[in-house]
Amino acid sequence: MIDAVRQIFGGAIQRIDRYPGGYEPSAQTFPPLDRESLAFDLDLERRARDAARGRCVGADGLDEVEREILSLVEAKRKDAYDVYTERLSLYAEREARLGGDGVRVAVEIEAKDAVADFRVEADRALGRMHARGNAVREHQRELREFRRAHGLRRPGRRPESRLLNWGILLMLAVAEIVFNTYFFGEGSEFGLVGGLIAGLAVTAGNIGVCFVLGRLVVPFVGHRRIGHRLWAWPAAALLAGLVVGFHLVVGHFRDITNTVSPEEAGALAWPAFLAAPAGFSDFYAWMLFCVGLVAAVVATVDAFRMDDPYPGYGDVTARFDRAQRNFMKARGKIVDDLTRRKNEVVDGLRGKLDDCAHRRETRGEIAGGRARLTRQFREHLDHLEGALQALILAYRGALGRSPGALVPVDPAGFPPVALVRPPSDDGAERQGPEDGEADAMDALRRAVDGVAAAFEAAYGQFDQLKATLGKETAHAADA
Repeated sequence: MIDAVRQIFGGAIQRIDRYPGGYEPSAQTFPPLDRESLAFDLDLERRARDAARGRCVGADGLDEVEREILSLVEAKRKDAYDVYTERLSLYAEREARLGGDGVRVAVEIEAKDAVADFRVEADRALGRMHARGNAVREHQRELREFRRAHGLRRPGRRPESRLLNWGILLMLAVAEIVFNTYFFGEGSEFGLVGGLIAGLAVTAGNIGVCFVLGRLVVPFVGHRRIGHRLWAWPAAALLAGLVVGFHLVVGHFRDITNTVSPEEAGALAWPAFLAAPAGFSDFYAWMLFCVGLVAAVVATVDAFRMDDPYPGYGDVTARFDRAQRNFMKARGKIVDDLTRRKNEVVDGLRGKLDDCAHRRETRGEIAGGRARLTRQFREHLDHLEGALQALILAYRGALGRSPGALVPVDPAGFPPVALVRPPSDDGAERQGPEDGEADAMDALRRAVDGVAAAFEAAYGQFDQLKATLGKETAHAADA
């Protein structure tokens, strides 16, 4: 029973076990043919027996079965060729998206422009530095000529800030106002209000005259030019005497207010001063005189120390120092800006370098994929041709074994049957990454080196300019 079932359904089961379409399951781009399946589908043994007695051969030396085998394998070859050309077109499209020689040229031009633009910026920065340096030289020359003209060899002693001097004057004025208010208020019929008014007037006159004396007169006492000394000495003596006399009169005024009203005391103070300049009978008058005189001396000294002792030397020194500070400040800003710009340019070039490296790597992958595809296609053609030869030989062998053959058939005696081979991409295996990306990458690397060299050159010139100005400053100080 089982043998009968196998005889009935054996052919169907054998056919089901074969692979569909004549291909073996495979993950390859061109799957191999299952020759046994094709031979079974073509039923070569039976058809060879049928054709053994009346085989009709055409002009091509093939009979009907052989031409059918050839057509079947040719169809497989055509399907493989369609897959091959489709894959090649995909590679071509992917490569076209990477750009061709125009991209390389554009990258090289952009790299050269980046270096040129940065060098222009470096030259501009150096120009600004030289402008600041020229300003320092001008003020340095002014300082040197001033020192030579006035016989000065010491550096200027102008304070960096006058805030302390003004603070001393303010504290001094407040203290004197407080003392004057108290001293004048004791003898005034208006009390502290009258004392405050008198104290404000006395303090304003005292501090004002002493400021003029210390700031505008005393510095000229030791001036190199005799003309300035001729007027400075008398003016200083006059103002000093005026301050002392002013406080003596104020002391008499305070002394007299103990006996008469402030209005009468104002009229009697001057005659009392002329009669006896230091003839005070009240202790508060002496205290008022001493406090005023001390305040006058402190105010004069403080005003004198607001600038260099020699007139004009502090202003010249201050202008030179300010020019130096501006130079150093500008140098720091220019160097920072140029450094930031250098980093921006280098980062941009390195980004393009990475992009070129990626394109080169992708192009290499495309070339390698194309080469593998071509190699697989050629191997598949060889495989198809081998399958064709095997099927033809199997059929001819079946012909030779057929018992009813009129003439014995020798399979080796027939001419070989070959497939028509389509043209393949012969240059695919030789094609690698284009030299364009390599040239572009070399240009970008040279550009990065060029930007770095330009920055180093500019920075070196900045330092050289700074050192030159330092030497000139030291020479001017020794002159």
